[in-house]
Amino acid sequence: MIDHLMSQSRMLVSEAYRSDARRSELSLHTRLQCVYTASYLLALSVLDSSVALKAALPGKLALALGMRRVQIPHCDETSLIALGVWLDDFEPGAPAPLDISDALSLLDRVRVAVMTYLASH
Repeated sequence: MIDHLMSQSRMLVSEAYRSDARRSELSLHTRLQCVYTASYLLALSVLDSSVALKAALPGKLALALGMRRVQIPHCDETSLIALGVWLDDFEPGAPAPLDISDALSLLDRVRVAVMTYLASH
């Protein structure tokens, strides 16, 4: 029951980040951070609490495990990991690994895959 509630909470918060990622008045960095955070929360929503909490997985590993669970294509998983690295090592003026339209499309694919997975489990 708690896993289900946590999953729903993460899904709701990811929707708020998804909405912010679409706000063109925000900086590119902020919007890409929102895409990454929403994707991370979606990934956590498909991981068992025992996996996500007991193992205290680093963010990128939890993201990768969640993406594999919902069978996101490897190229999309790689793009998300590259985005996370860029955000961690952010330097003003450094080119982003994704443009915002590609990042938003990627987030939409992640969202659909997670929702499909949760509906079938």
